[in-house]
Amino acid sequence: MHVEEENPESLAETIVFLTRYINRERVRAILDSAYQEGIITEGVLDDYYNRIVTGHWWGSLLAMTRDMNRNAVTLELEEFAFPTLVIWGESDTWLGRVSIGRWRERISSVDFHIMPGAGHLPAEEDPDSFNRTVLAFMESVGE
Repeated sequence: MHVEEENPESLAETIVFLTRYINRERVRAILDSAYQEGIITEGVLDDYYNRIVTGHWWGSLLAMTRDMNRNAVTLELEEFAFPTLVIWGESDTWLGRVSIGRWRERISSVDFHIMPGAGHLPAEEDPDSFNRTVLAFMESVGE
């Protein structure tokens, strides 16, 4: 069932709130908290902001907000029986070293890679290094 089918009045109120809440300054603050310093240019900010306020942006934001405290991984980490690559930015302010340490302990098949200087979004902050790491991992595990 979609949110709009459950309670259209509540959805309308939520859209009004989100429309008033989401602005460029708030998007910048969120991005600044995730990225290493100096990554957020006006172009990067525009890219994120424009995607948020385009089309049914409120549905995406509502779903992300509703689910942000849930783990997207549906298996117990100990059940991972396949090669697993975890790439973590050493300057990540959203996901601390303690959390990453728990993943390392619980996933027996993990190849753990720390990207120096990267924050929460290493694929965007250093795409060349990120891609090299992923390709090397894929080559190491075969097909």
